[in-house]
Parts: sequence; structure tokens; C-alpha cells
Amino acid sequence: MPIVHVDLVEGRSPERVETMIRAVSQAMATSLEVPIANVRVVVNEMAPHQFGVGGRPWAEVAAERRRQAHEVHEAREVDESHEAQPAQGGQ
Repeated sequence: MPIVHVDLVEGRSPERVETMIRAVSQAMATSLEVPIANVRVVVNEMAPHQFGVGGRPWAEVAAERRRQAHEVHEAREVDESHEAQPAQGGQ
């Protein structure tokens, strides 16, 4: 009987966690060739202050990732706005 332990930082909806449980269960059943009824998934959720990455608290890492994603999004919008403008110049 395969048992999978998944540790997550709190914040996901119950529906999202249930979707993950279904997907992990199916992946284990398929890859190990066992009945899905035999697969167990244990989810442990922790508060953000109980987790760190690279010696930094999760809140700090997550804030940096959000900032970087926002910068990439803004850069794409600028690129797209330049591409949408007609070329200027003499003919």
C-alpha cells in the first residue's frame, strides 16, 4: 500500500488540495501498477512562518517571486505595446 506524504504551505483552497490528492493518487496507481484504492495520500499544511527556502522565511521568498513575476508581466506588456505600434519612418 503506497503512502504519499505531501507538505504544503497553507493557503490553497480545499478544492485545490482535493484535486492534487486525486492527481497524486492516480499517478501513484499508474506508475506503481497498484489499485488506486490502495493508495494513501497524507497532506500536511504548515503556516508560512514554519517554512523557509535557502535560509530565508517563506514570506520573504514568496514576496520576491511575486515581485519578479509582476516585473516580467509588465515587461511583456511594454514589448507587446511596442509591437502593436505601426513602424514610423520615411517611405
